[in-house]
Amino acid sequence: MKLGFGFYRHMLNRSHYDFAVQCGATRAVVHLVDYTHQGQAQAKNSQPVGGVQGWGLAGGTPESMWTKETLLQLKQDMQEAGLQLEAIENFDPAHWYDVLLGGAQRQRQLAHLQQIIRNVGGKVPHYTETFFDDGDIDMRRIVGIWRENRYEGVIVPDHTPQMSCGAPWHAGMAYAMGCMKALFDE
Repeated sequence: MKLGFGFYRHMLNRSHYDFAVQCGATRAVVHLVDYTHQGQAQAKNSQPVGGVQGWGLAGGTPESMWTKETLLQLKQDMQEAGLQLEAIENFDPAHWYDVLLGGAQRQRQLAHLQQIIRNVGGKVPHYTETFFDDGDIDMRRIVGIWRENRYEGVIVPDHTPQMSCGAPWHAGMAYAMGCMKALFDE
């Protein structure tokens, strides 16, 4: 198993990469889509955590984020920080809405998605996000199952709760990464 870290688009920088490495991550899963796009109202250090108003509007993802050159640069930047780019999570809805809805841009959007894929290479709705040791999942048992089955993939804490402190996202992620690393090392 490999310990990974998830990065939203506004976190794609050396400061966040260094933090992930300090937490023990060796792999990265990135979101190139700006799921928290809210124009000028968007805080630059936030994490989408939902709420009454939702996450905000998806969008604002420049086409340049999906070019081969940009993806290669992202991979290199992460390698220089000690991380391996493992996966890109999700496409921007602007790239595939007519694919889903059978709209007029369907064929053009499919062709565009194919190019992006070539560039890359390869209790809802009512729940409360919590740390795994407070939730319904027996993480120790799950890690044991992964180990028994020789799982070689990446595990990433996702939607980690923010803690009550000056750096709520960082503290929550550091706690989650430390707990996961301890389970991996047992």
